Amino acid sequence: PSIYGKKIDEGVESVSFDKAPKESEGKLGSIRRRKLAQNCDANLTKTADLRHLRPESRAKLVQFWLDTYYQRTSVSFTEAANEYHRICQQIKDRNSTFYHEILKSAKVVGMTTTGAAIHQQLLLSLQPSVIIVEEACEILEANLLATLTPSVKHLIMIGDHMQLRPKVSCHYLASDYHFDRSMFERLVTNNYPHVTLEFQRRFRLEFVPLLRFYYPNLRSMPTVEKYKPSRHLPK
Repeated sequence: PSIYGKKIDEGVESVSFDKAPKESEGKLGSIRRRKLAQNCDANLTKTADLRHLRPESRAKLVQFWLDTYYQRTSVSFTEAANEYHRICQQIKDRNSTFYHEILKSAKVVGMTTTGAAIHQQLLLSLQPSVIIVEEACEILEANLLATLTPSVKHLIMIGDHMQLRPKVSCHYLASDYHFDRSMFERLVTNNYPHVTLEFQRRFRLEFVPLLRFYYPNLRSMPTVEKYKPSRHLPK
């Protein structure tokens, strides 16, 4: 807590340990408290009984104590924080080395785009030459770029650009800057060479005409004709 007072002529009307008033918050309040501590003379620090001090002197003394305590603890806190970050980096480096030893002999390594961004150093050490991206139409372009290391020679993206787009937290980034468009969609809509599957093995024949608006060349495999009618719907 800090000491706050309202000046009236010579003295201080009141001294409170409660929350500072709005006019004392921010930079002005910090400067005012600092001046109180600086104006605290050596005689005040040697006072044995605070009851003999005027409220303004009490404010100076308490603020001096708080600033002294802050200076001491800030140094130790900074040292502890630096030590904490150093240890965290050591643990991260050891884990990366451990994972590398396990994965370097694997033929296939699976991870999310978020995991690829977090473990960027591990991905660089593995040096993948081929990356296969599933549901590429739902992945942000920035997230996909995080997986493309200098060793990549072949990028295979699988998805459907006619379905869901990536989710963007900020609406204006999607509406004004089109952040909700994946790299997969950009390439397909710009007529980049790609292959489209035309046969479906999932829907009954009755549903296929409903999808021709999006997939005009859609065809069904012969196995679909063997599906039995649904028991819960009339023929």
